Amino acid sequence: MPSTLQTTRIYNNLGYWFLIFVLLAFIGFYKSYFSVLLEPHPTVVHLHFAFMVIWMGLVIVQPLLIKYKKLSVHRTLGKLSYLVVPLVLITSAMMTKHSYFAYKSRLEVQVVEGLATYTEAEILHLSAYEMGLAFFYFLWLAIFFGLAIYHRKDRIPHSRYILAAALTFMGPTVDRIFIFWVETFLLWGSIPIEYFAFGLINVTLIFFLFIDKGNPKGQKALGISLSIYLIGQILYATVRETDLWEMMISNLVNIGS
Repeated sequence: MPSTLQTTRIYNNLGYWFLIFVLLAFIGFYKSYFSVLLEPHPTVVHLHFAFMVIWMGLVIVQPLLIKYKKLSVHRTLGKLSYLVVPLVLITSAMMTKHSYFAYKSRLEVQVVEGLATYTEAEILHLSAYEMGLAFFYFLWLAIFFGLAIYHRKDRIPHSRYILAAALTFMGPTVDRIFIFWVETFLLWGSIPIEYFAFGLINVTLIFFLFIDKGNPKGQKALGISLSIYLIGQILYATVRETDLWEMMISNLVNIGS
């Protein structure tokens, strides 16, 4: 079992490990964003990407500032995150709305061109179903960042909830690597690729639960985080086929329309 000093060092060095997300993001978004950067895109795409980059930068830098005892800078950047993360969430909601109507439009074009025979009800159902992953990652980030801010004066749970929030980078990056580089939506012919990222998130939290063995505050925060992820993953696998889900997504994306 790691000592308290070893555990502290592991968390203080998380910024170096989070650099992996930079590599994953570049690979995952290269074909869908970086390689076509000069082509026309909705403004919200660039805004969302910019705020995500800033948020990722904060996640990398903050533990390193603690490691190198730059606590005043750490606190200042922590306050900046109060602005950055809400902007990430706002642009995420805007991106989800944009994606919903873009996906719905593609299905309607397929019907017009005779490539598919979807009814209007089926199009609405499929469009809502498709937004499930974005919705849950949005919800997870909002919950974990909220918990981190609530515990901002208690370093141990605060850092564990920031770790849980940072793991929301996993899905959007890893999923795109499978889609654009491996060219598949299924693993072993039957498992949706998003479950691979779910598994990585769960394994990471279980690993840190072991690292925090003997640290009740850390284990409690990590246990809560793992439970929230697992509940969300179960709901993701079960509720998207329901009429209630379709009604909820339809109402959300039509706010302000």
